[in-house]
Amino acid sequence: MKKLFLLFSLIIVFCCKQLKQRYESQSDKYFIENFKQVYFSLCLRYSFNNSDEINKILKEDMSSSSDFLLGIENYKFIDSLSKITAKQIKKDSIESIIKRAEGSRGKRVFKRCLDDYTSKWLDSLAKARLKMNNK
Repeated sequence: MKKLFLLFSLIIVFCCKQLKQRYESQSDKYFIENFKQVYFSLCLRYSFNNSDEINKILKEDMSSSSDFLLGIENYKFIDSLSKITAKQIKKDSIESIIKRAEGSRGKRVFKRCLDDYTSKWLDSLAKARLKMNNK
């Protein structure tokens, strides 16, 4: 009877550990994806000068959560990062007017924000922020 109880206890502990790992893995993926989506939305918003048109599109889209699930410090961090990217996009746009041929001028906002969204550096940054949150 004791052996059966011990075996049953071990099975329960093992199953609970597996469920906890699976849950943590899913919540980590959600954090990283939400981090990137918030960055992408803010990158578009700031790069298009917070225009009414882009705000309307982003409001209708609802791809990222607005429930502050990432934590206020992460939102502040993403906000600052997005503002820096928007400034770089504007600088590149000015330089393109001077240096590039007529057909290749412009801000290239979507390309830059999408390139960042799919980049390894943004994944790494999101993972680093997640690790900081878990400490």
